[in-house]
Amino acid sequence: MIGKYGDDPRSSHYTNAESQEFRFAQLCRVGDINNKTVLDVGCGIGDLCVYLRSRFDRVDYTGIDINPDAIEFAKKKHRDASFHLCDLTSENRDRCEFPNQDYVMTSGVFNNSFLDSTEYLEELVKAAFNKSIIGLAFNFISDQAHKKDKGMAYHDPLRVLQFCMDTLSERTTMFHRYERADVSIFVYRE
Repeated sequence: MIGKYGDDPRSSHYTNAESQEFRFAQLCRVGDINNKTVLDVGCGIGDLCVYLRSRFDRVDYTGIDINPDAIEFAKKKHRDASFHLCDLTSENRDRCEFPNQDYVMTSGVFNNSFLDSTEYLEELVKAAFNKSIIGLAFNFISDQAHKKDKGMAYHDPLRVLQFCMDTLSERTTMFHRYERADVSIFVYRE
């Protein structure tokens, strides 16, 4: 998508800047991000970095993605941030050499449909939570959506909530259907 859209929210599969910022704002409800470290899993071209730094004081941002083109683009666009080519779900995740961060966030990563997309969500969420010090914030689209688009992934919010509570932490909060059929989940360390 980067080759097609360049420096545009559509490169990260957002409809427009407003929808992207709305979803970022929801994730930032996870806690006080001022003076914190943030790991952006599935960072794309690093738009969350811009959002965080424009609204919070002294955010130390690190972005990771599995797309080498996105990482190269992000490094050129945001020279004062840290970006790494890294797949937390792969057997090579130990090569993702950076310290754990206060908050881990992932936005839009779970929206594309493919075989076993909910299992992938669970695997990545577990790996992302393991990189957090305070907590994790992520979003996805509820399977309770009235209108479903081809190529989009829809996840059972109760299944995802139960997975988080059973596997990660009982300190889990879910916000369901706040914009169309969006869901945000916050998972905190004990």
